[in-house]
Parts: sequence; C-alpha cells; structure tokens
Amino acid sequence: ETLVHATEPEQVVDGFYRILRPGGHIVLHEYDHDYESEEAIGPALASAMKQISQFGAAPTWDKAKRGYFERLLKDAGFVDVQIEDYSENVRPMLRLFWLMAVIPNFFIQLFGLQKYFVNTVGGAYAYNAREYWRYVSVSAKKPGGRK
Repeated sequence: ETLVHATEPEQVVDGFYRILRPGGHIVLHEYDHDYESEEAIGPALASAMKQISQFGAAPTWDKAKRGYFERLLKDAGFVDVQIEDYSENVRPMLRLFWLMAVIPNFFIQLFGLQKYFVNTVGGAYAYNAREYWRYVSVSAKKPGGRK
C-alpha cells in the first residue's frame, strides 16, 4: 500500500523495472476504485476521499481507477500482469475500523481536525464505501531470465 503515496508512480514503477533482474517478480498491494465522479458517490464520501488523499499523502488515489495499476506495470514493460481481488478478506477488518472510528470521526469533522486524524477519517468511511473500491494484489514479471 505504498504506491498510492507516490507523487510520480510512473517513475517509481520504472525504477522497480530498472533494478529488478530479468525474470524478477514484483507484487503490489493497493486499493483501487471504480466510481467515475464525485456525484456518483455523494458529497460526504467525496469529501472523505479528498481528505484521505490530501492529508494521507496519497496523490495517486485519484488516478487509481480500476485497471490503473495493471496499465502502469504494462507500460513500464512488465509482463504476466495479474490482479487478485482480496476485498472480501479485508472487509471484516474495515468493519471493525468503522465501529471504532465512527464516533470519533464525528468530532474530527466537527472541529476540522481531519489532517491530524486522517486514519480515523478513513476508518469511518472505507467500510461504507466498500461498493466503490477493491483491495488488490497486482503481480508482474520482468521479461527475460531463465526459461
């Protein structure tokens, strides 16, 4: 879950490609999403997504629409790109985060403290936004190496 924090994810993936040996593998675990507009998810969720992106230092989140990470790796030259969706595995944990965060988040929003408690904001909204995102494992291989 680190690529989402990169300001230039293309450069990061190009760097991964450059330093991997031929035949080497890369595996990323990231969230992606499939909502097309803020109107589609509503104002409260859109506001929370902006807060998480801004205060959580996650500039890639806006780009991370479904298929983004796959294209990113292919564009860098990786092959055998595979996506595994583990969303159902993380949802119980996110439900627990929601239970722990929903009340504190009310006060965080009320007093404008989002930048200090961005993980609480994420915890308060991620479970309720579950229909709009996936938690994926993206794996790929650098061509070459032994056959």
